[in-house]
Amino acid sequence: ADAATLKRYRCVEIKHGRIAQIATIGYIMGDVWTFPGYLSKAADVKFSDVPAGMGALQAVPVAGWAQIFLFAGLLETKFFKQDDDKEPGDLAKFNWVRYDDKELKERKLLSEIKNGRLAMMAIMGMMVQEQVTGMTTIAQLKSGALSPFPHIDL
Repeated sequence: ADAATLKRYRCVEIKHGRIAQIATIGYIMGDVWTFPGYLSKAADVKFSDVPAGMGALQAVPVAGWAQIFLFAGLLETKFFKQDDDKEPGDLAKFNWVRYDDKELKERKLLSEIKNGRLAMMAIMGMMVQEQVTGMTTIAQLKSGALSPFPHIDL
């Protein structure tokens, strides 16, 4: 692949890693804490009505999903658009230098890429785990049923 293609791949990898890190935190937090009040007053859906994990996908009203996708699209195309003149993942629109020390910068960026890769595996693993066991990560830990195959007696 040429240099432009590889740069694009790196930009996408960093972006997906950042999204996966946020998703991993959100997936865990659904079992730990919920916002007070209503998710949708019109649909009479409270945040406490939304289950943790994959069940939340069906609980959020269609208008809520539309708002989420529109907001994400706005962020993607206007506020956090990758500038071709900047390094992959450097989305700051103001004069902000991440790190002055080149070695430190390279180490931090490599850490971000590795953490993003780990988060991508983590969120996929937790979603598959929930589909196999029927329990979210925190629910499975609380129950003590740590077998990935609950229907098989080990």
